[in-house]
Amino acid sequence: MYKLKLTEVILDVYLGVYDFEQEQLQQVKLDLIISYHKAPVGCVSDDLNETICYASINELLLKTARQKRYQLIEHLAQSLLDVLKEMLEAYKVDIYLELHKKPPLDNVALASFCVEYVCAR
Repeated sequence: MYKLKLTEVILDVYLGVYDFEQEQLQQVKLDLIISYHKAPVGCVSDDLNETICYASINELLLKTARQKRYQLIEHLAQSLLDVLKEMLEAYKVDIYLELHKKPPLDNVALASFCVEYVCAR
């Protein structure tokens, strides 16, 4: 299997249930794995037009994160997954997305939520 990974993508987002969490943008980190079921043509052709452009993915993630305020990391993760599924539909790929945020708890370093989409073959 062939995989494209984006690691520790930083997104600025209004996220949280409590008023103080919504007062300013927070940084969340995203890890993304896109799994191809067969080799992308770009592996042989060396042509960007024949593979998934991760700059386009990054732009979509940034735009989606900033377009509204989110209360739950779960909802943010699902929103990001939904736009990625739409963008990548033609490629027939699996998508694994993991979000990490610093919760408002002194004794917890990170809270994470993962979502996964497995493409019907």
